Amino acid sequence: MQKFSNDIEAANALAESYKKLKTEIARVIIGQDDVVRLVLTGIFFAAQAVKLYSDCEIRSAQKLMFGSFIYLPVVQIIWMINKLF
Repeated sequence: MQKFSNDIEAANALAESYKKLKTEIARVIIGQDDVVRLVLTGIFFAAQAVKLYSDCEIRSAQKLMFGSFIYLPVVQIIWMINKLF
């Protein structure tokens, strides 16, 4: 696991990883952009949960909690956009 000097660097690395994964998965799953987005956000959220399970630290629990504050609305927005269009 990489160590980052600040949160901005970590966020940029996460965005880059997301783009790479999305590109690779989109090659296999064609025409299902929303499914790809939901799967990738689920994987990143599950990774936070696994990290909390493995180290049982307060900081990991906080990251998982704040991650859920972002994850749940993102999933609901993706579902709504998919329903509308």
